[in-house]
Amino acid sequence: MKVFATLLLCSFASIACADIVFLKGGQQISGAIKGLDSGSIVLSPIINGEESGTIKFKLNRVEKIKFELLEEEEAILKSRDISKLSAYDKIWEFKKAFLGIQGNDALKVGVSYAKLLLSTDDIDSAEKAIAIYDLILQESWDKSKTDSITTQRIAALAKAGKMDQALAEYKKIEDKSDNVGFQRKEVFEQIVESKFLEADLAWTEVLKLEKEWPKWHLMPEIRSKRMRLLHEALDKFHEPVSNYGELEKQAAEGLLRSAQIYKHIGDNKTAIRTANMILAVYPSPFHVEGAKRLIKKVQSDDALSQ
Repeated sequence: MKVFATLLLCSFASIACADIVFLKGGQQISGAIKGLDSGSIVLSPIINGEESGTIKFKLNRVEKIKFELLEEEEAILKSRDISKLSAYDKIWEFKKAFLGIQGNDALKVGVSYAKLLLSTDDIDSAEKAIAIYDLILQESWDKSKTDSITTQRIAALAKAGKMDQALAEYKKIEDKSDNVGFQRKEVFEQIVESKFLEADLAWTEVLKLEKEWPKWHLMPEIRSKRMRLLHEALDKFHEPVSNYGELEKQAAEGLLRSAQIYKHIGDNKTAIRTANMILAVYPSPFHVEGAKRLIKKVQSDDALSQ
């Protein structure tokens, strides 16, 4: 008891104790948690405002722990600033070792870091986010977040371009879609975003091919390749209309991009019909204006050609 009384003196020190270890016997020991070592939590008690040595507590004696974020750490985690990814990584690398211990904020830090990684639109970052979600699902003490983390992981798979795996894993848990924690729309948005990226790449290849081979229509092999790429781009831009109708904004975007492709290839009738579908079904102000401009342009071009 004398040791614990000494440790608790840090509560009255000139600086606040950072962390707390709650033991199963009811004691609370404050100080700065330094890490894990051979199945023990290493804590440095703070006495008279300074860290004083280290003490180890076997995990089987620990009920829970609580981290008190330092001001600089809290500022980093609240910033959502991509330029601070390395600082996020440093915090996560320390906290992840404590995922299995009740009460700490390692899960919260990991999820925040993974979301920031996904905001970079970088495949390597998406892969890193997947690894973070995998570790959380395997080791976190807080199983109440499983549905939410699973959904975010599927979204990360889609972001990384692993569409087949994302869809397969989504189908496994689709029966949970009515649960509050299962955010179906978030998964669909990531899938559609990846489909649009693939469509953009295919359409870019079409334009590149037409520029490199001005007489592509006279070359069977090139003509066939162009047709395949066109179908790929159109199919993927139609993805939200065909499979994810609840994503009205993305459906309107896909239709508008498709109408622009139809106009480019000279299929003005289909271009107008596709644009009119936006006006009739998906009245998003931004896409409605785009559809109206396209229809006006096509009609003007038709009039000039007559």
